[in-house]
Amino acid sequence: MLNMFIIKGEKMRLKLILSLVAGLLVSYSSAEIVFTDDMDSLVPWELITDGMDTTETGDGTAIRMSSWWASGGYSQMAQNTKLTIQPNAQYNIIIGAEGHKESGDPNDPAKAFGVNVWSVQDNLWWDYFIQQDVAPVFNWPATEEPYDTYTVSFNSSDHSDFVGQKLGIDIWTKWWNNFSADWIAIEYSGDAPLVKTQPQDVVAEENETVQFIVEASSATAANYEWKKSADAEIDSGDTVVGTNSNTLTVTANAANEGWYYCVVSNSSSETDTSIPAGLWLKQEVANWKFNNDLTDSSGSWDAQLDGIDFVDSGQQGFDSNAIEGDYSVSLQGDSNAYLTVPGSEDYFNSYVQGVTVNAWVNTSDPNWAGIVAKQDRAIAEFDRRDWSGWILSASSSGYPSFSVRGTGGAASVEGDERTVYDGQWHMLTGVYDNAADEVRLYIDGELSNSVSVEDIAPDKSKQPVNIGIADSYELHNATNPYKGLIDDVSIYSYPLTAGDVALKYVELVPEAKICVEEIPMDFTDDCKVGFEDFVHFAAQWMECNLYPVEKCFE
Repeated sequence: MLNMFIIKGEKMRLKLILSLVAGLLVSYSSAEIVFTDDMDSLVPWELITDGMDTTETGDGTAIRMSSWWASGGYSQMAQNTKLTIQPNAQYNIIIGAEGHKESGDPNDPAKAFGVNVWSVQDNLWWDYFIQQDVAPVFNWPATEEPYDTYTVSFNSSDHSDFVGQKLGIDIWTKWWNNFSADWIAIEYSGDAPLVKTQPQDVVAEENETVQFIVEASSATAANYEWKKSADAEIDSGDTVVGTNSNTLTVTANAANEGWYYCVVSNSSSETDTSIPAGLWLKQEVANWKFNNDLTDSSGSWDAQLDGIDFVDSGQQGFDSNAIEGDYSVSLQGDSNAYLTVPGSEDYFNSYVQGVTVNAWVNTSDPNWAGIVAKQDRAIAEFDRRDWSGWILSASSSGYPSFSVRGTGGAASVEGDERTVYDGQWHMLTGVYDNAADEVRLYIDGELSNSVSVEDIAPDKSKQPVNIGIADSYELHNATNPYKGLIDDVSIYSYPLTAGDVALKYVELVPEAKICVEEIPMDFTDDCKVGFEDFVHFAAQWMECNLYPVEKCFE
């Protein structure tokens, strides 16, 4: 039975896929659609090279790649489908697409686009085992609708070295061609069960009831066993917390925080295991006040200094110039000395609601530097985590910035004309708001700037939380070190509102007044409507600049 539960496209798109699959079922009687993407957003595609965007078409939205936009005339996008490559199984990758050639001989045998099939392990793209030129080129412009259908198929018995790893796809176009994809589907046929919908991370209020759900394809009746992991790793000693259902219900509290995953089995000897999903409380996750120590006052995330020991004021160490308490941390732009949070590699990664990063800084150094960061940038040749995580930084443009990185690209918001490089204390607050599809940066409690992130989804970074550098792929080999003082650093598992940020600033600067939102009829620009505003309004009552004058009295 076909399960089309993910498809979100219009009737035309659904009809095309159903028609296509009906033909394929002649060969694979137990085949099932286990993955679909209607290409209405760049998420979750990772742009490998330049030249990709979305474009409106007659039946919805498509993703377009143009090799003539890209450096070197080559454009490529990739996605980890998170589907396991099961033994002795058939996979059909079906694409509704159109290829175009801008110029040259239309009979040129060069192909407009191709598909590579990869094995993915621990989010690293290890090797591709299928490389297939797919579509012939067409004269430009070509008719975009209806899209043609192309299929790339393989049987895992021919690629046994990759069984157990995840299935990755990349699509490429080159040689001055253009490619538009309207939808993609993956069909699976095999005896082993296959998890097709993964459980999702949850951020919840204390004592809120939450659920984790998996969907699986199985030739026979499926069995489900839920387990809890304390470290995001799947181990034989993990605790069984539920059976006999594809849904797990949990009460959100401190004791139940952690990772949950499901092992699916059936009458075959094979199993499939979902990707672990986290349960986290909506709260301040960590707060480092640096009052002569590096302890986390909100939890158990104590920091440590990598490089050298703390010494006297004015050098690496604690400094008596502080915004709160008796001390702050002094860093001197040394890439061999920075703060890191051991064991945080799999934490501070929940973007269900968003994330907030807050820090007080005091610096006169205008160079680009990491203030608080948890991000990856190009750490392996076939690593599609080139840009993942988040960073609050001092930008070389002269303004602070906050960035989130992941599938679809990266979104960075820079501050306005207010300087923070004046040797005075300033509070910087970076917010990623998932519900609002927005990244915001606040300076001293006031909104400085914001950008939309509709086509960008932050990816989970495997780096630890670092303070005073941009990233550290190897111990004592950091990039973009910070020079100055840092104090009172906080990380939240949800987006703070403008009011929350204002109160956080006023807490340490009680004489401050923060206007969180402009008010209509506020003629005096004091963020309140009072008698003086009424006087301004009344003074202009009945004024009229209409001509002829008698029109004022109609």
